[in-house]
Amino acid sequence: MSSQTEKIENIIKGISKTEIRTLTQIKDLNSEAVDDIFADFIIYPRNEENKLDSLEELKEYQLIHYSELYKGDKVAYFKTRDFWNVKLITGTVVGQNKKGEYSVKLKGNKIVYVLPKYIFRKLTEEEKFKIQLIEAVFTL
Repeated sequence: MSSQTEKIENIIKGISKTEIRTLTQIKDLNSEAVDDIFADFIIYPRNEENKLDSLEELKEYQLIHYSELYKGDKVAYFKTRDFWNVKLITGTVVGQNKKGEYSVKLKGNKIVYVLPKYIFRKLTEEEKFKIQLIEAVFTL
């Protein structure tokens, strides 16, 4: 057995049931979450454009549960405090405080503590490869 075949078999063995999603499924889940976030705020002109921009940026992310979040993960979440201008915020998880809020490092080394309704994690190269394998198997 070649080393390439062994690597592929190890990756396939490492795929858990929760990871078995296609890019289409990930996109649909992201879209549903974004629709829910913007539902009450889409009447404000800036939010229509913000929603479209967010969906485009979230193509590299997947909606996850907090239990799947780890230090070092690249994440995205929505800042809804300024409801007339809802924005997608990206950063890196650096920890968690006693209240259960996640410490997220933003651009400029600013750290914020968040626990948003929805959180998205950037897909790693390995996850993208697993998804391609899954999609290839489904199309056979």
